[in-house]
Amino acid sequence: MSAPRSSAILLFFASLSVACEAAQEAPRVQLEVVVDARPLAPEINALGYEITLDGARLASRGLVFTVAGEASQSGALAASAASPWRYALDLLGLRRAHAHPGHYQGGEVTGALEGAFAADWFAPTSLGQATLLGGVYTAANFTLARGDAAQGLSSADPLWGHAMWLRGVARRDGQAYPFEARIDAPEDREVVGIPFKVEITPQTVGQLSLRFHLRDPYEGKTPFDGVDFAALPLTDVIQIQAGDEDVEDAYNFIRREVMQHDYFSVELIKD
Repeated sequence: MSAPRSSAILLFFASLSVACEAAQEAPRVQLEVVVDARPLAPEINALGYEITLDGARLASRGLVFTVAGEASQSGALAASAASPWRYALDLLGLRRAHAHPGHYQGGEVTGALEGAFAADWFAPTSLGQATLLGGVYTAANFTLARGDAAQGLSSADPLWGHAMWLRGVARRDGQAYPFEARIDAPEDREVVGIPFKVEITPQTVGQLSLRFHLRDPYEGKTPFDGVDFAALPLTDVIQIQAGDEDVEDAYNFIRREVMQHDYFSVELIKD
């Protein structure tokens, strides 16, 4: 074997050894995840209705946090086989993230809040302790679920059997239109690429705050932009849900919007 080739092989295995040692020493940080306590301000939709919410809840299975990665042609977010994260991920039992069409953020999962939860933005609570490896994070993902006993719900709860429940009032031209929207999601539907831009180190302290936005902070849209409330059946409370042809267009519009990452964010709130 030639000397240059021998030296190259030795350098390759030396680099693998360093990577493995770095992975074994990757710091783990535990941070509490909470539902954001800030009130949701009223917003004007594209049709001139002022939307005020007094209820916003979501059923989920787990919340994961990702560092930057490269999306493959198949949509899976690939990682190098020699990545120093791979060994540490195996130790934590965390799986890798997958991109969905139309989403351009993504990466490798290096943190997670395990278990099912129901987020209620009008009754802020702790969702539990997340474990994260040290690193520069860019996004978070969660899997939508059908609300059930796993989230601590009863069968009388309006979120039972649904992924999201929104309640509020739309106002225009002196008229008020109270409404409730019960949104369903496909099985295992992930919301991918939720903004979460922070560097986690062993010295990081604080809470991770999961926030719902009534207006997309980047594009300025709302999940109700395509809903003409005056055209919906007039009842004491307009019910927007699957299976009702009279509200089908409104339901489909809201459903399509809230299953995107545009209306969510995660922030580090320091103590």
